Amino acid sequence: MFINLLRGLLVALLFMGVPALAAPEVQEVRTPGGLTAWLVEDHHLPMVSVRLVFRDSGAAYAADVPAGAPNYAMAMLSEGAGELTSEAFDDALQQRALSLGFAVDYDHASASLDALSEHVGEGMRLMALALTRPRLDGADLTRVRKEIETSLRLQRQEPSYLAQRRFRQTVYGTHPYARPLLGDQASLARIDAKTLRRYLATYLRRDQLVIAVSGDITATQLATLLDTHLGSLPTGGGRAPLAATSLPVQSAPEYVSEPFPQAVAVFALPGITRDDPDFYAAYLMNYMLGGGGFESRLTDTVRRARGLTYSIYTGLVMDDASQLLQGGFATQANKAREAMQVVRDTLAKAYADGFTGEELARAKRYVTGSFPLDIDANRELVNYLMLMQLEGLGIDYLARRNDLINAVTLEDINRVTKRLLNPDRLVSIVIGDLPP
Repeated sequence: MFINLLRGLLVALLFMGVPALAAPEVQEVRTPGGLTAWLVEDHHLPMVSVRLVFRDSGAAYAADVPAGAPNYAMAMLSEGAGELTSEAFDDALQQRALSLGFAVDYDHASASLDALSEHVGEGMRLMALALTRPRLDGADLTRVRKEIETSLRLQRQEPSYLAQRRFRQTVYGTHPYARPLLGDQASLARIDAKTLRRYLATYLRRDQLVIAVSGDITATQLATLLDTHLGSLPTGGGRAPLAATSLPVQSAPEYVSEPFPQAVAVFALPGITRDDPDFYAAYLMNYMLGGGGFESRLTDTVRRARGLTYSIYTGLVMDDASQLLQGGFATQANKAREAMQVVRDTLAKAYADGFTGEELARAKRYVTGSFPLDIDANRELVNYLMLMQLEGLGIDYLARRNDLINAVTLEDINRVTKRLLNPDRLVSIVIGDLPP
C-alpha cells in the first residue's frame, strides 16, 4: 500500500510541472561473435538484469510436439544442467543470490536473470548451461510432471481459468492459439525426455534470439559475456509465420453454467497491430475505456454507478497472429447478465458519441507522467528494451514515446473509436452459477 501511495505522489509531482526526466541512453552492442543486444548502463546500484527472448518459439509455433511440451520443457531448464544435478544447480543460484527463470507463452520462449553485478558472469554461465545442456533427469521429469498435473487440477476449479479457456476456444477454434499452454492429462502422458529435447533443440536457436540488458555493466563486459556463454547456441531454421486470426461473429453473449457463485466474464473486440498508424490513439482510447482504473468509463458505469463489480479492465492484446481489445470482470452470478449488458451499453455510447477532450487530457497526463516510473528499475527497463526490439520501435523510442502520445488528437481518438468499439462485434463468455 505504501509503495502504491508513493507512486501516486511521484506521478502527481510529474503532473505538477517537474521537468521531464531524460530518457535512458540505449546502446546497441554487437559482439565479435555476431550477437546483438540492447543495453542501458546504470551504475548507481550493483545490479544487472538480463532478458533473452527466442522469437517464433512459443506454444503456438510448436505444433510438432504435444500441447504442453514447450511449458514442460522450459520448466525443466531450472532442474539441473551439465554436471549439476537439480539440487546442485539450485545451490549454485542460492549461493550467489541469482534469480534465474525460464518461461514460454504462445509466441515466445524466454529466459530472465537478475544478479549482483559481481555474479552476473556466473549467472549467465548457468543460464547458458541450462539452455544448451539441460539434464532432464528422470526423477525430476516425474516431479515436474506431477506439479503441472496439480496445476491443471487447481485451474479446473477456478472460474477465471475456465472463462479464459472457453474464450480461447471460442475465439481461436482450430488455430494453435487455442492449445492449452500447460497441455492436458492426455497430452502430458505423451511427453517424454526425447520430446522435450526435440523442442529445445528445434526452437531455442541463436538466429531467433533477442537480448536486452540493463544495469551495472559496460558494453565491453557484456559483449565478452555474451560471446562466452551464448555463442554456442545452435543456429538455423527459420519458421513460417502463424496464420492470422480474426474475431468470430457472435450473435449474443455465451453464458456457461458452472457451480461458481461468482461469475467471471471475458469479452473482446477486434484490436490493432503495434505498427498501425492509429496505435497510439487506440492506446489512449483503451485507457479511457477500461485501462485507466478509476478514471475509465467502464469502471464508472459498471462499478461506481451500479456496484456490479469490484474491478473491470480492458487492454490491447497484440500477439504475433492476433490483435484484440480484450477485457473482463467478476461479479455475483445473479448480476452477470446485467453487468454484461452495461458493458455493451457503455461500448455503444462510446461508439455513437466518442470521448471528450477532458477525458483525453486526463489520459495523456497519466500515461506520459507515469512513464518515467515504468522504467525506473532494471527489471522494468529490460522489458521495454525487449518490446522495442520485438516490435521494431527503434532504439530512440524511449525518448520519442511521450511525444507520440501527446501528438494524438481528439479527432484521432474518435476515429479509432468508430473503428474498434462497434458493439455488434463484441464477443463475450460468462461462466458461473447463472440463473435462467
